[in-house]
Amino acid sequence: MNEIQAVGVEAASLAPAPSQLPDGKRSEHPWIYSLLIAPSAVVANGVVQGGVLAYLLSQQGVGSKGQSHLIFLLALPTWLYFLWSPITDFFVKRRTWLVAGAVSSAAFMAIAFHLHNLSSGISETLMLISACCTQLVVSSCGGMMGAMSSERAKRAASGFYQAGSLGFGALSISLLIPLSSRVSADKLGLAAAAMIALPALLAFAAPRQETIATGSFAGSMERVWTEFRATFFRWEALPYAACMVFPMASGSAIGLLPGVAQQYGVNGDNVAWINGLLGRLTHGGGIGCHGRYPL
Repeated sequence: MNEIQAVGVEAASLAPAPSQLPDGKRSEHPWIYSLLIAPSAVVANGVVQGGVLAYLLSQQGVGSKGQSHLIFLLALPTWLYFLWSPITDFFVKRRTWLVAGAVSSAAFMAIAFHLHNLSSGISETLMLISACCTQLVVSSCGGMMGAMSSERAKRAASGFYQAGSLGFGALSISLLIPLSSRVSADKLGLAAAAMIALPALLAFAAPRQETIATGSFAGSMERVWTEFRATFFRWEALPYAACMVFPMASGSAIGLLPGVAQQYGVNGDNVAWINGLLGRLTHGGGIGCHGRYPL
């Protein structure tokens, strides 16, 4: 079971049978998920882990130690994205959660850039909230895909999802780093916000999904805790938990490498080209990495 199936498994169990679906819901547009995941891709794969933030912090005189601490903090919501899944199963439709999460994330990111000092406590807090908001996008996409009636459409949607995640992450690197030396911090923040928010508006073009999870929010959280305890609170899980926190071969340095680029005479345009579209097209990575792992 991959991460998309894991996030959407409860939605799949609660979705109506294909025979119960009206004709208007037969076309499920799996391609749209390549665009709906863009907000998370820009924040997580571009700004935080793609090297945009490290490069900007280095331009502001922040050393590698400060960069690593901030990037670690902002990566936490991505590691804990499963905590957001129960939220998007309740109260409003998932596509509404998706748009709300993306727009909120864009607003907080724009304000953080507007403050100019990205290493300040206020900016760090705003970017952390932005990263948390994009996890509503991930959870909403997973739930929407899990509720699709066709297994073929689910597989296609998962492929488009992964392609969009990789592509928009690379695109954000290719655009934001070169722009950082050409426009003010305010305009750079607005550009980042536009890349986060605008693709999410296509959620309104996704097929309507009327089904919302039955039961209570507290009951759903209790099931999450039960599954978490059964997964991690046992001796057999220790090797797997150790692998999760062990830094070797985690690819965790990828987001830091652009921060030292100028020390080696590599300018922003070259960083954007190598860590952006060129790096993703050739081997899925960037400066100093192959795939997801450092050389």
